[in-house]
Amino acid sequence: MYKRQDDAGSVLLGDTSEIDAPVKVVKQNIMLEFTAEEEARVKEKFNKEQSGAMECPAMSLADLKEEERHPVANERHMITPPEGGLLHLVCCQTTKGPLNIVVHERWAPIGAKRFLHMVTSGYFQAGVPLFRCVKDFICQFGLNSNSKLTEEFVGTLQDDASWLPKGKEHRKNEKGVRRFARGYLAYAGAGPHSRDNQFIVSLVAVSQLAGGSPWEVPWGELVGEHSFRTLEKLYTGYGEDGPDQHLLFKFGFTDKMKSDFPKMDLVTGCSIVDQQIQVI
Repeated sequence: MYKRQDDAGSVLLGDTSEIDAPVKVVKQNIMLEFTAEEEARVKEKFNKEQSGAMECPAMSLADLKEEERHPVANERHMITPPEGGLLHLVCCQTTKGPLNIVVHERWAPIGAKRFLHMVTSGYFQAGVPLFRCVKDFICQFGLNSNSKLTEEFVGTLQDDASWLPKGKEHRKNEKGVRRFARGYLAYAGAGPHSRDNQFIVSLVAVSQLAGGSPWEVPWGELVGEHSFRTLEKLYTGYGEDGPDQHLLFKFGFTDKMKSDFPKMDLVTGCSIVDQQIQVI
C-alpha cells in the first residue's frame, strides 16, 4: 500500500481518484485573512471561545521562545523558513499528552488554512488515530474516528510552493542539518495536488522528505519541550502494520480496530489559542 516515490521518499496513500479535483469548500467557522479588520474579528472570536479551548503549556505566542516564533537557519532549520504573515498557535491533546503547534500561513497558505479549518470545525475532538507511526521516521494521521467527518474534508488542494531545497544534494547541509526537521508538519500525499485530510509529523529529522514533492511542504511545526516529550511517547510498535487506511476511511476507527490495535494513540482535540501577524 505504501511506496516511495522519487528523491522525496514520499508518503503515499495509495490510489487517489480525485487528484486533480478542485478544492472542496468546507464549513468554516473563521475567516483567515491578513487584513486588520479580519485579524481583529478573529481575535475577538477567540477571546470569546477561550474558556472552551484545549489546555496546553503554551496558551499564548508570548509563551514561546523567540526562535519558535521567528525560526531562522540554525542547527534545527536547514534554511530560514518564509517570514511574516499570520501565525496561529494551536493546542492539541493526544492520548500521550499535549502538543503545541505553530501554523505559519506564509510557509504553505493553502495547506495551513485547510488544517485550521479542520481545527475550528471541531474535527479533532471526535478522535483522530495516529494510525501509521514508524519509528525514526514519521507519524501519519488525519482520518477521523467518525467516517462522516472524514468525508467532509476529502476535497483535494492545489500544492503550495515548496520552500525547502530540492534534490538529493540538499538532503542535509554542510553542517549536517537535515532538510525536514523533527516536528515539522506537512500533508501525506500521493502525487501533485493530492493533499486532503491526512498529515505527517516527523518523529526525527528526515533527509528525504520534501525533496521534490511539493505536497510535503511544511505548514507548521511543533514547539515547546513538552510537545517533543509527547512526540517521544507516541506508540510506534505497529509501524507499517496498523489499520488499513481504506477501511479506516470508509468505516472510521471501529470497535474491532480498537481491539486489534489497543496501543494506538489518538489526537483527542485541537483548538486555536492565539494568533498574531509576524513582524519581520
